Amino acid sequence: RHETENGPAINFVNNRDYYTTPGTSDFAFGTGDFTIETWVKFTTAPTSGTTQYFCGLKTLNGILFGYQNGEFVFYTQSGGTMWIHYPHIPTNNIWYHFAVTRYNGVTKLFINGIQVASTTNTKYVADETGTFYIGNDQFQGSNLKGWMKGFHIIKGVAKYTSNFVPAQIFPKTTETVLLVQVQKPVFNTDNISKIELTTSDTVASLPLKVKDYRARDPFGDKS
Repeated sequence: RHETENGPAINFVNNRDYYTTPGTSDFAFGTGDFTIETWVKFTTAPTSGTTQYFCGLKTLNGILFGYQNGEFVFYTQSGGTMWIHYPHIPTNNIWYHFAVTRYNGVTKLFINGIQVASTTNTKYVADETGTFYIGNDQFQGSNLKGWMKGFHIIKGVAKYTSNFVPAQIFPKTTETVLLVQVQKPVFNTDNISKIELTTSDTVASLPLKVKDYRARDPFGDKS
């Protein structure tokens, strides 16, 4: 589906709606710098006692990025647990820019370009062996309930180290390892791989897949 306000976007409705892409060394950040960012508008905002994740990497050494029990969080168990969190209850039907970065061993969370949390940690982050999910966690049980209009991962560079004004469109950089952006009338991607639309059957064999069992076109009527 797409919406016209602030451009087209993907609508995640239930725990069967998500992107997946196979594991790759691109997602093994090691102890180095990285950036993950996304634009999200909740239709059912997470509250205390609920979870909604923007992404999850399906291994013990994977990552979780999103909301858990009333907090904006980034979490990994790689090389020992790293947990950074900020108490926050978002409002329905408002666009938010969310980002997590690490620079020189300092990991930071940002909401709408404002730094809200920081921690010093050089734990090994992510693993290349598991399936990477966008719009859900690795267990497919804490899905995003709302819209997403961009998702960006940069390996080796912390795009933000202080407060900033978020760009509506994420520019691709030489360090970009995954970039998914929606462009009317169909979604598009400048990521390193390609994108695939699937329903209960497989359309093609490409690295990045959209799981949407409601309709063949997750962006709905483009007329």
